[in-house]
Amino acid sequence: MKPVSQDSFGEKKGNCLSACICSILELPIEASKKYDDKWRMGNFTGSKFDLAYDDFLKSHRLTLLRFDWSESFEQALTKEHNDLHYILSGPVDGYSEGETIQHAVVARGGEIVHDPNPRNKPLHRRELIEFLVRR
Repeated sequence: MKPVSQDSFGEKKGNCLSACICSILELPIEASKKYDDKWRMGNFTGSKFDLAYDDFLKSHRLTLLRFDWSESFEQALTKEHNDLHYILSGPVDGYSEGETIQHAVVARGGEIVHDPNPRNKPLHRRELIEFLVRR
């Protein structure tokens, strides 16, 4: 894993998940730019993101598996695969007072090892756990 910082910020504009994927794949953030743009042209939903990134991930023979987070699931996973990097996401404090936005970070062994946003605001809670898997 080579840390990559996001370069777009804010709800519906941020590219933290792209930065997490690029970090795990050890690619520069520019590798995902055209897919970020394709995603932003659609609605801000998980399915639109999946469709926009499907070509990107396919080009690396990968897919993104997404699950609702649970402590027992993450503990079981890290017990068996402690060296695996994966993505956690959940709400963080936004840019306006009282605002929360969704954010993604890279984790390994149950610990967050990279926050692509230089503000390093902690997740309020872990909601999703995502894995890059070979097709």
